[in-house]
Amino acid sequence: MKHDNDPQVMSVEAYIAEREKEAEEKGERKPRIRPNVNYTSFVLNEVEDVNLEYTGKNEVLKIKLSDSKGTEIKYGKEIHNNQEYTYEVIKLDEKDKDAVEKDLKKIKWCFWLPEFRGFDNKQAKHILSTSNKPEHKVDFLSGDDATKILAIKSKAILYAKKEIVEKDGKKVAILKVKFSKWLDGHKIKVEAYLSGKKGKGDTVATRVLAASPEILEAYWLNAAGRKITNTGYKQDVYLYLKTLGLKGKTIETQVFDKDIHPNPVPQIGTDDAVEWKNNKINIEGREVIKQFKVGDKSRYKKAQQDEATEDNPFIGLYDFKNKKTYNLELYIHIANSEALKIKGVKPKYGHLNLIPEEKIINAFFAKTEIEEVQADAPEIKDKKTKKTKLPPKAKVPYYEKLNEGAIGQKIQLVAECANLEGKKVLFKIYEKEPLLVEKGKELPVLKNDVEELEIEATVKDGYAVAEVKLRQKSDEDFKKWLEDILKIDGKPDDRKRSHFWIRIETDNVEIPIKKEFLKRNAFEVISTNWHEPVDDPQIALWNSEGTEKPQSNTFGMGRGRLHTGLDIFAMEGSTVYACLDGTVYEKKWHGGYGWTITIKINNTQELANRRQEYTHAYTTDKDSGSNFTEDKDPVFLFYAHLQDIFIKKGQKVKAGMKIGLTGISGVTKGTHDPHLHFNIFSTIYAIGKESYKKAYLADPALYVDWKTETELTEDDKKTQKDRMKQGKLINKKPKLSNTN
Repeated sequence: MKHDNDPQVMSVEAYIAEREKEAEEKGERKPRIRPNVNYTSFVLNEVEDVNLEYTGKNEVLKIKLSDSKGTEIKYGKEIHNNQEYTYEVIKLDEKDKDAVEKDLKKIKWCFWLPEFRGFDNKQAKHILSTSNKPEHKVDFLSGDDATKILAIKSKAILYAKKEIVEKDGKKVAILKVKFSKWLDGHKIKVEAYLSGKKGKGDTVATRVLAASPEILEAYWLNAAGRKITNTGYKQDVYLYLKTLGLKGKTIETQVFDKDIHPNPVPQIGTDDAVEWKNNKINIEGREVIKQFKVGDKSRYKKAQQDEATEDNPFIGLYDFKNKKTYNLELYIHIANSEALKIKGVKPKYGHLNLIPEEKIINAFFAKTEIEEVQADAPEIKDKKTKKTKLPPKAKVPYYEKLNEGAIGQKIQLVAECANLEGKKVLFKIYEKEPLLVEKGKELPVLKNDVEELEIEATVKDGYAVAEVKLRQKSDEDFKKWLEDILKIDGKPDDRKRSHFWIRIETDNVEIPIKKEFLKRNAFEVISTNWHEPVDDPQIALWNSEGTEKPQSNTFGMGRGRLHTGLDIFAMEGSTVYACLDGTVYEKKWHGGYGWTITIKINNTQELANRRQEYTHAYTTDKDSGSNFTEDKDPVFLFYAHLQDIFIKKGQKVKAGMKIGLTGISGVTKGTHDPHLHFNIFSTIYAIGKESYKKAYLADPALYVDWKTETELTEDDKKTQKDRMKQGKLINKKPKLSNTN
């Protein structure tokens, strides 16, 4: 008698056919046959799911793309979101005509976006059938490329269905698909294949997606990049727009003053337009910033008249003998929204209160960068075509607020002001807790190489800006500050910090202003966050051939030619750390250097503060190059011969962060001497044989607290000698765990 739990035995052909049918019904990939497995028979309740990868006996030669009405979408034409498109295999090579029908069922589809690094046809996303999904409410194309690619793979397709249909008496393979609006402006490549992806040619359809025109966000920014709802006169503000489906179009905007109350005066019945001659915004991408020069009070004369009648509806018209100035509520209106067919357009965007009071709104420590924005300037006439066009972009200051810095650092003191144009303000800096100066005393800093306790600046375009150095004039006093704030016991997370706040004063106004800023969230000041590149750094005693020659491993001529860095002994697999906060500038295979990391450090003053008193260990050692500048941007840290890398290009790193493992990569003939080759340089092109590049190199021994030959313990020497005796080991190009 057959028991219900007895295993059922069936032929391999029957098993495969059943699994293929089941997968096809579910829209899943077919089971794959594993090599070296006996498929003579299967025990159904014991065998795990396998993936059958049928490569086909024919090849896909050509596909085409059509819309829902069957109209072909040829190359160069756009596709749109929330519309169904059909990709159709229109030609196989038919080398095996008997297998054509079977091969049609096995055709696979994939897509990729070539603009994203690391998302080419080799990493293409296989398209599976999926039911309708709602459009995502949040833009998933933010963050670095790796984050975007993950989001695209899971969110780009809202609907997909693979089918075999009859067409003109023949069976054809098709893919019906809808794409998300967030792919707006990007090229989408879709490929059909059987035995392997080609990535180009007639088997790939490339189209750009254009989303339905839409304004996603519109608001005002100040020069510090902060979203604002209030501003004063005679300064610049910046309209930020985030859009979809409008790239290459020009938006025409109008500025209005909103009337707060119903207006009883018959001759003034609507919101007042504020003249803005250059009101055109060219949409160059998803985000755009447009400069708006607020101007003086005369520009808003009509709007002020209107506000006066609201304040007292019985006076009829504005009495200009009345000196009262009113708050105005400005907003943006899209004048040509109908012509641009903008979906769900609102009548009002970007509300901004224009205030008449003299104010200091904010004050902070910052670094100033120059950014390009669309200028608030008249259109210009092209001399050749005689047509008008938008003016060149304006280069404007951007004040990036800093929350921390280093003693000695060059930095900007910034005060955001309203209606104080041309007037002077005074900055004073204090410590929350006394460490560098006595309690309640102003902190001296350098302005134009003069030591100041009160730093004066003039308001221009709504900002008072003063550049200072956070140090005293005397080198002895500066050195004492460094000693007062140095880290304790050499522990990277156990260091002294000072915390600065700012007092702003101005008395050349109607009502004198005194305000304090950063008392709660103070500006944190350190000497340096430096962390050693490896634990217990020490000179490598041996060379790759097994000869004891430590002088060949320092910065100098110990090899008869310049050795450009410091070779720090490190057993294979030792942890490598970021020495300072920065950004991963490069992560690459670098020939004889093997796997390498290059970090651009954020604050070069921290490196300058790290400099130690150092005497050359060997007569062949050299000084840093004449062009190396430790306290000016840019400065790079270079790590070589790595076994593994944990970070990716463009990633932000913090001092002490684990970024990789040491190794012997790139040493093609092997080595007795595993080490980290460590460089510091002030031009990214310093790695090379050209002599001029050497001038930009630093001696890392000035910054790394490493053990020289005479400082090594007996245990240190034994560890290095034991490794040397293991022989000339080779690990030419190890595979990285993080391939991004």
